[in-house]
Amino acid sequence: MTTDASPASSTNEFLDSLRLGSFEVEETHQKKRVSSVSFFEDLQWYLDDANGGCINWDVELLDGSRFSSPQHAVLLTACRKFVWSRMNDPREGNAIKPSSAVLESIQVKQLASWMVTKNHYDFSTLDADAFDEYAEYCVAEVENFDVDIDNEDEDLDIESGAEENEDDGVVWRHLFRRFSIWARIWGQRSALALAQVKPPSSDPLQGRSAYKLASDIATFVMRRIPPLPDEVAIPIMNEAHRWIGVRADDVIRLHKFYMDTIQGWRIPGKPILSGSIQKWHADQLGTFHFSVEPGSDKPWHPPIRAKVQEELSKHKDGPRLKYTFPTQEVRDLVDKVRGGSILVIHSETGMRIGEVAKLPAGKNSSTGSHNAIEVRRSKTGLNEHFYLLSALEKHAEAPRRDEWLSGSRPVGSEYVPGPFRAVHVLEKLLAPWRERSSNPKATAALIVNTANGAGLPRDDIRINSTSRKSLQKMLQKWIEQCVDLSNLPDKSKLDFDLPLLRPMFRKYIVS
Repeated sequence: MTTDASPASSTNEFLDSLRLGSFEVEETHQKKRVSSVSFFEDLQWYLDDANGGCINWDVELLDGSRFSSPQHAVLLTACRKFVWSRMNDPREGNAIKPSSAVLESIQVKQLASWMVTKNHYDFSTLDADAFDEYAEYCVAEVENFDVDIDNEDEDLDIESGAEENEDDGVVWRHLFRRFSIWARIWGQRSALALAQVKPPSSDPLQGRSAYKLASDIATFVMRRIPPLPDEVAIPIMNEAHRWIGVRADDVIRLHKFYMDTIQGWRIPGKPILSGSIQKWHADQLGTFHFSVEPGSDKPWHPPIRAKVQEELSKHKDGPRLKYTFPTQEVRDLVDKVRGGSILVIHSETGMRIGEVAKLPAGKNSSTGSHNAIEVRRSKTGLNEHFYLLSALEKHAEAPRRDEWLSGSRPVGSEYVPGPFRAVHVLEKLLAPWRERSSNPKATAALIVNTANGAGLPRDDIRINSTSRKSLQKMLQKWIEQCVDLSNLPDKSKLDFDLPLLRPMFRKYIVS
C-alpha cells in the first residue's frame, strides 16, 4: 500500500471532489486516490467508510494464478475502474457506498476468475454466448454442491417491486449474485468507455433481468436436487441424536468439573498457561464414570484419567509427580455434543445456519422459559407446539425475531422434540464459557466458541459468539469425525453440502 497520504478524509468526500473523467488519461490513473490512505494502483484498497472492510485485488484465480500477475493487468485495471465508477460515476441508480463496493468487488473478482479460464482478457468479449456459458458454470457449481455461502450478508440489490423467491435457499441467492454483476457491467458501459475500458459490445443478458433469470434457473435446479440418501441421512441423524442424549448429560458433567477445577486453581489476575492440577483433582477425575446407553451393557466411553509424569527438576524430598488435566480429550467431547446439537436444530427445523448461530441463551425473566423456546397449545387444545425463536435473516429490512416450528406432542405426553432437547443441551454445555466471558454478545448467545486454539478456554477474552461460517466448518468436521460412511456402495453420495440441508428440508419434509 502506498504510504503517502493526505489528511484523513472520507471516501465519500473524495467522491465529491474527484470525478471519473481523470481516468481519460491513462498515465494519470495510477496515482489517483481511492481513499485517504489508498491509491488506485494499490493491491488493497482501504476505503474510509467501508466499516473496516478492504478490497483485496491480490487474490488467487481459478487457473491458479494471482490476479496481480502481469498477464492479467488489463483485466485487473478494468475491474478496478468498474468498481470505482460504481462509486464515483454510476450510470444506473445511485452511487454505491464504500461498504457495498467491498461486496461488489467480490462479485467482479469471481467473474474475472472464470474469465481467465475461458480466455476473456477484458469485458469486450462478454456477449450473450459468454453469459450462457457462465450460467452453465454457475449451475454446475450448485449441482456439485460447490456453493459459496461466505458472503450471504451481501446486499443483493433486488429489483424494485420484485418478490424474493421462496424456492431459492442457497441456490437463488448464489445465481442472482453471479448474474447481477453482468447487468451492472453493461449498465456502466458508457462510464467504462470514458475510462478507456472496453465494455461489452451488446447486452449479455439480452434484455432479460438478472433476477428473473436467477429465479427461473433456481426453480429448475431445485426440482433436480435429490433427497439425501437414506444410507447417508440415517447414520448422520442417528449419531446426532446419540450426542444429545445420555452422552450429552455425561459431557456436561465432565465439562463443568473441568471448568470449575481450572477456575478454582487459577491465580487471581494471572492467566492459566497449562492444564496442571493437584493430585486430589486427579483423584476426583478418576471417580468420573461414563453412563451406559440404552441397549448397551457397558459405558459408551472409556474412563478419562489425568496425565501423570515426573518433573525434571530435583527436589530434596525426591522426584515429584506432575498431574495434567486431559484438556484436549474433554474439548473433543464438548465439540461432538455441540456439533450434534447444532445439526439436529439445523436439519429438523429448516432454520438457516446463520439463524441457528443467532439463537439466544438464558431464560425469559417474565415467563421463566428459555429465550430460544416457546411452547403453545394448538387451537384444539389437544397438542403442544414447540417453537424456536431467533433472528430472521431474510425477507426483512433488518433482522427481526421470528419462530420456527420444531416439534409437536399430545398434551400430557413426555415426548421431547429433538431441537427442543438440543437447545437445552447447548444451554447447559456452554454455560461455563458464557459465565466466564466478558463479551456481551457471547454471554447472550446460545452457541459460543473459542477465539483461537482447540483447547478449552481459560481466559474470558478467548470466548466469543459464533458465525455461520464457523458453524458450517464445525458441522462438516463433526460429520467427518463422528459418522462412518466408509461402507457406502456409492462414494459420490458423500459429496453433499450442508447449506442444502435446508432446501432438502423444505422440499421433502415441509411440502
